[in-house]
Amino acid sequence: MLSLEQLALYRGSTPRQLAADLLARELQSVEIERETWQKWQLLTEREQQVAALICLQYRTQQIATRLQIAPETVRSHVHNILNKLGLPNRIALRQLLADWDFSHWE
Repeated sequence: MLSLEQLALYRGSTPRQLAADLLARELQSVEIERETWQKWQLLTEREQQVAALICLQYRTQQIATRLQIAPETVRSHVHNILNKLGLPNRIALRQLLADWDFSHWE
């Protein structure tokens, strides 16, 4: 395992600067997680279900069948989810929530 000193040397930095950079990166990551959680809370329960199933690689028809709703309704939920989270598409949704565990939604 690398030490802070070894990693700093490898990166061409000082241990102090490397520690500051790592801390800043982690704080930014925590802030993104907090903002994502706040946006998630804005989704309705049904939108959360749809988002979870999207992250589990379900397709529109599969989501519709599972939730017993029309595919058009799924598309409407997807549109609302993407708007509320400020995302362009399902891929971005999956990337944003890649570290979340949706296994209990299956």
